[in-house]
Amino acid sequence: MVFRFRLNPLWALPMFAVVGAVLLVISVRGAQQRIEQLKSWTRVDARVHGGEVVSLSRGGRRKAAYAERLNLEYDLGGQKYEVAATEEVYSSDYAGQARGVQRAARAGVVKALVDPLQPTMPLLNAGYNPEYFFDSLLFGLIGSTFLALSILIWRAVRTERAGAKGGSASGAWLLVFLAVMGVLFTAGGGFAFHMAQREMSWKPIDARVDSTDVVWTRSSGGSSSAVDVYAARAWITYNFRDSTFHVPVVRGVYSNDSDGAARDAATLKRAGTLNARFDPGNAFNARVGRPGAVGRFWVPMLFMVPGLVCLYLTWVLGRKKPKRRRRKVRRPVAVEA
Repeated sequence: MVFRFRLNPLWALPMFAVVGAVLLVISVRGAQQRIEQLKSWTRVDARVHGGEVVSLSRGGRRKAAYAERLNLEYDLGGQKYEVAATEEVYSSDYAGQARGVQRAARAGVVKALVDPLQPTMPLLNAGYNPEYFFDSLLFGLIGSTFLALSILIWRAVRTERAGAKGGSASGAWLLVFLAVMGVLFTAGGGFAFHMAQREMSWKPIDARVDSTDVVWTRSSGGSSSAVDVYAARAWITYNFRDSTFHVPVVRGVYSNDSDGAARDAATLKRAGTLNARFDPGNAFNARVGRPGAVGRFWVPMLFMVPGLVCLYLTWVLGRKKPKRRRRKVRRPVAVEA
């Protein structure tokens, strides 16, 4: 006896819908908590006494993600506080964080949001802006995408089963979704290619290696579960236009060999100097080596290929099928006997 199992595409739709709904609930709940903080907590004008860029650390290991940390001084309820406040959102853009610290130091004063029950833990960049509502916006975007996909697939399957009638609306929404995704992915690939080409003109420099360590990030590694991958990072110092810059650079590529990354870090430390390249327009941006074919073409194509496929599907599905001409049937002419 042979058992045949046929997967119904509608079985997966409740899972997508539930995941999307849960993420939207988390998004709304998080946004409400943020709004309550803005309404009930105290805003202060904090004086800035310097700052730095810190690297994210979890479980004793560093990650190549950075955030601003400012040394603040402010008065609250007649009492003076001197604390170090760190931004909540970490980013891989070290140069952007370093410029933020410079801007705050030049301004001398920043806005901070302080919880009266915990006056030594101020929040930076608090307000109705994307940074403050980052988590809510992220969960909301992912949840909305899951719900939109489940609705579109459900309507497409239902329309196919019911026949061609009433399928124009769901088909139009599907075309809009494919067109938007195609434009976004294609634009992202073009931007990645532009940045890679721009990096080819960066200035080479022999930088001093001050310290080294091993950083990690998450990668799928070709399996269903995420794994940690490692690389050697060097903190280098160089001079440009009468200014000194102290920036991190990652050497080589990430891999699951943490011992190999530690050996690379030790080698960089013993060398003392490192051949690097930096952006003259933003000297906090530095890299090791020049982008090769992978960086200039393969990485942008990872974005452009899905985008072009989506645009092609939009064009194919959006074409109107030509109407078939009906052949005229000639009636037989009666012949009189």
